[in-house]
Amino acid sequence: MVLRFVRCAPRRRAGLRPALAAGASLLLAASARADHTVGGIVGGAAGPINAVPAGTLPAGMWSFAFRVEDVELKEKSDQELLSAGAAGNDIHSVSRTLSETLSAAYGVSNNFMLAATLPHVATYQIRSSVDGGGSIDDNGDVSGLGALTLYGQWMIEDKRMSEQPGDNMQLALLAGLKLDTGDKHEKDDNGVPFETEHQPASGSVDPTVGFAATRSFGRASLTADVIYTFAGNGTDDTDLGDTFRYDLAWSYRLSEGQLKHEHVKPDGSKETLGTADSQWDLALELNGTWKDKLNADGSNDPNSGGNRVLFAPGVRVSYPQHYSLFASVGVPVIDNPNGENHKTQASAVMGVSWAL
Repeated sequence: MVLRFVRCAPRRRAGLRPALAAGASLLLAASARADHTVGGIVGGAAGPINAVPAGTLPAGMWSFAFRVEDVELKEKSDQELLSAGAAGNDIHSVSRTLSETLSAAYGVSNNFMLAATLPHVATYQIRSSVDGGGSIDDNGDVSGLGALTLYGQWMIEDKRMSEQPGDNMQLALLAGLKLDTGDKHEKDDNGVPFETEHQPASGSVDPTVGFAATRSFGRASLTADVIYTFAGNGTDDTDLGDTFRYDLAWSYRLSEGQLKHEHVKPDGSKETLGTADSQWDLALELNGTWKDKLNADGSNDPNSGGNRVLFAPGVRVSYPQHYSLFASVGVPVIDNPNGENHKTQASAVMGVSWAL
């Protein structure tokens, strides 16, 4: 599954920390990091956009997010595809992938949160080498519903490190399961079913485990996570390969003053606290993904998998109405695909999150 917080003092519903929902968003996006940002929906410390914060939603709170991620890939030339076909090498060319993901999370208790993500996935301009090298298959585009993923996040530590405001440490365990749902039998422009690796959903059931840590320092926070997904056998006995995701993110609250919010007094009356009509956060992240080679019918594909690290600066603006807008741009600093697998040119993320 794929879907994402930070607080520094005992939580009160009326003054939640911003990284609070960031954890829910990342939680829902384990395999396609694109599924997660529910951060910044209420006031507090800054949190990441792509990494998974260790905080959880307060008991009884819902958070939702809509996230779009566009990944631009380096296409193969016609000559590269023809040469690969002549050598009996099966390779593909793809121009870009686009995912639009709905995420939802619920605070079961102050330390445990459940989440779910449902993506719509599109892959553009798929072209394939043909054995013998005499031609190229123009397969076209494919799009459809991806697989539903369910997650749980358990905050095992929430500790004040000093008497200074916002000086806090949180640790969390994550576990999830991608279900056998979604569109997995789409056909190309020639009427032939796309290979499993290009289908919106793989047809496999994939468990995920992970760990996240967030250290807050007043207006700043540092988040690190590691998440491993075990790929199961899917359509046509294809294993798309395990995925190991690792992130490091530094976030900073640019705006001064607390976001305006409503506070309920013990006598039931209400008052408005805070002075800011909006808050701006800056996030600087390193987002890494290692993927194992694809295995079909017992044979590994040498032109699949690899390791990639993106440097991804981003911003988030939050409003008193419990919603936020976020955007991030990623450029590769490490890009080591296996064989003739694609290199990445850049990625862009944007979306909106809100809380109830």
